[in-house]
Amino acid sequence: MHTNNFCIGVVTFFPNESTIDNLTKLLKSNIDLIIVDNTPNSNKIIFNSLKLKNNFELINNQKNIGLSFAIKQLLDKAFQKGFGSLLYLDQDTLLRVNEISFRKKLIKINNNFYKDNYAVQYLLPFKLTPQYNVIIGPNSGTFFNLKYFKQYDVLPKNFFVEMIDFYICLYLRKFKLKANYICMESIFDHSNMDSMTFSLVFRKKYYFRIYSFKRLFEIFSKSLFLINKALCLRDLNFILVLLNYDIKLFISQLLTLIIFSFRNLPFIRNTNLIRKLKK
Repeated sequence: MHTNNFCIGVVTFFPNESTIDNLTKLLKSNIDLIIVDNTPNSNKIIFNSLKLKNNFELINNQKNIGLSFAIKQLLDKAFQKGFGSLLYLDQDTLLRVNEISFRKKLIKINNNFYKDNYAVQYLLPFKLTPQYNVIIGPNSGTFFNLKYFKQYDVLPKNFFVEMIDFYICLYLRKFKLKANYICMESIFDHSNMDSMTFSLVFRKKYYFRIYSFKRLFEIFSKSLFLINKALCLRDLNFILVLLNYDIKLFISQLLTLIIFSFRNLPFIRNTNLIRKLKK
């Protein structure tokens, strides 16, 4: 019999000691932890300290099978073990609070599944306001209600990393399933925010990432696929949100080209990036 009706799932890819330290902290919260490791030819040694815990299970794929399929593995394993819900966290989503406070917060949020019948709850390390009544969140903190993900085909089968969140959003809307935002700014620290570039315009920060051409191709090709699906479903609001995302992404990547062309611009702030450009 499980202590909780929910568990935590993490997909790892070349995890380091910092990742293991954070996973150890998650295990100390007395919540079952399932890990899918997508590291090619992983020797599992780095996970040895975690195997001493009773509430830990590792699925080692020995290759990078992509995020979408790895999340499906987590959901299937959690359902098989008898859990009602699973909180998916990125491997670099860190805890700001102690383990007891974290567990109490999750128990309260998990109760929302039964009280408000949500299919998904997005636990975000920042505040986010939905546009056009479209609730979509990044994968970094997604709380899945497992019964809906077994009943409905909501996860993409051929998406590798990008646009999984948009796919889930569209199909939740297709099946008229409910989603929810919860700001976890005081609970989570999504550390890779530090690697993001931001511009200062009118004293306000605008964050953006620098993507490889391969990732950009995946994003825009999957966007076209989703727009076509949304047109079939006559979901105009979803299309508006997705186009807004694509346009902002295109502008930010165009700005990146300008950065590399001119080497340094005063309104671009990213210590690591600027240091590389000055070499």
